[in-house]
Amino acid sequence: MKERLVEDWLISVNERGYEVPFCQSLLAKGYRVLRCGHSSIEHGKDVLAIAPDGAVCAYQLKSGDLALADLTKYLGQINMLVETRPIYPGLPTDFIYRPYLVTTGQFKEPSLSLIKELNASWEHRKLPTLEPINGRQLHVEFVALSSDFWPVESPAVRRFRELYLVDGRGDLDVKQYARFLIEILRDAKSGSDLERRVAGANIFASYLLSEFYKQQDHWSIFQGWTICAAQIAWAGESGEFPEKHWKAAFEIAKEGAMNALANLNKEVLKEDSFRVYDRELDELTRTRNTVAVAGAGCWQLVAKRDAANPDSLRQIEDIIVKLLERGRFYFWGEGALSQFLMLFWVLACGQNPVRANSLLMSLIEVISLQNAKNSEDAFEDPYSSPDECLVKLLKTSASEEVPRRQTVESYSLFPMVLLAARRELRVELEKAWQQITHVDLTWFKPEKPADTLLWHCERGKEYQCTFDRPQSWKQLHELALRDDRDRLPKVLRDDFEFGVAFMLAFPHRIMPSLIKHLDDLISPPRS
Repeated sequence: MKERLVEDWLISVNERGYEVPFCQSLLAKGYRVLRCGHSSIEHGKDVLAIAPDGAVCAYQLKSGDLALADLTKYLGQINMLVETRPIYPGLPTDFIYRPYLVTTGQFKEPSLSLIKELNASWEHRKLPTLEPINGRQLHVEFVALSSDFWPVESPAVRRFRELYLVDGRGDLDVKQYARFLIEILRDAKSGSDLERRVAGANIFASYLLSEFYKQQDHWSIFQGWTICAAQIAWAGESGEFPEKHWKAAFEIAKEGAMNALANLNKEVLKEDSFRVYDRELDELTRTRNTVAVAGAGCWQLVAKRDAANPDSLRQIEDIIVKLLERGRFYFWGEGALSQFLMLFWVLACGQNPVRANSLLMSLIEVISLQNAKNSEDAFEDPYSSPDECLVKLLKTSASEEVPRRQTVESYSLFPMVLLAARRELRVELEKAWQQITHVDLTWFKPEKPADTLLWHCERGKEYQCTFDRPQSWKQLHELALRDDRDRLPKVLRDDFEFGVAFMLAFPHRIMPSLIKHLDDLISPPRS
């Protein structure tokens, strides 16, 4: 079954969909991957790696069979691949260069004859020659990398089937997806065993995300690869394995997430990107706006600026301002805090810090009101997805009786108040303080810092408290500025890119320690 499934996957996947497993196969052969993913400045080189013998290898990825007409169509890219030497920080000037053309299908004659003639021409000009890699070679490598981890027990087989047979349009079951990956990654016995497991996780993640690549569902791809990277980092850190056994696979998964964010950013910047062509629930439209712009904002925070469009940060900021003014974002529940944090940080580090503070205080006020004790209209907790919140909204609207909430608390109010204190918003907080103190605050602390990275964390404790009335500003301010990074796993402390992506993709991990750490790096408070 596994050989047939991989074959079917290779037939249908596009070039973006197999970037990560291809890079994983290079890692398994001892290569060091420098870059993974298409970009506007790649010059025909989708993947860049250093071979075990020190040669620099560049790969152009295609999909399907390549006939002569296809090869002719791509000739400009192929010429750039062969004739332009890659530039990357740290590469020596005298490296040996090897270009490769890779496809998931076969090279149909006379395309191979053309490659031979092109190689003869390049060799005569003392240029490197092009080596083709076909789908049969990829099939053997991908099956070998995942062979030890194919599900055999009924629940795991059923979970894999349900995750694989999706439409690819926003229907990624992230909870079951995370469970499937963690079953591969847990209980590693040694460093070499962990290396096999992280390779298997990346390969299976590629299989399960393939339909989302076809449908260009960039948000699901981003969340899928971020979850995969987080579970890989958990396996490494919780087992106290040296990074050499897992960090390269983590970086490849993270790169998959970053590439998806970059593509989402491009979608958001397109003209008429927010036009709705069919009638739909307005809350759904505003939810989609929020998710898309937050993803683009996350990319801007990570990339600082788009090399192909240096004004893109300001463009995203302008979009945020316009949609805020028109009320076109939606806070569907406390899980939306991670999305609104991206909007807040883009404004705070851009041209609109005052508007950022206004957004923060408006969120504090509305949560204080709706999540007050005994509220009958409280926001859903961050464990509820946007879709789940919208379904409950529709059911509540259609029901004559609204069930009374017995326990009401807030996961998001505490970190937002700390953000306000970090920005010296004392007067604004004082005006809202009476209502703030009517909310029960709660947060989850994993037993071990590394367990923060798990989507499903079973070892930990939830804590509750309320703010004092009156509250010492000095104590609140000191708490807001206190360095809590020791509570975070190492990968979140050291990797800013991943920290921001994790904050967005894991809405139920709205930890004050992580938010304060990222705030220090994105928009540090004035001393």
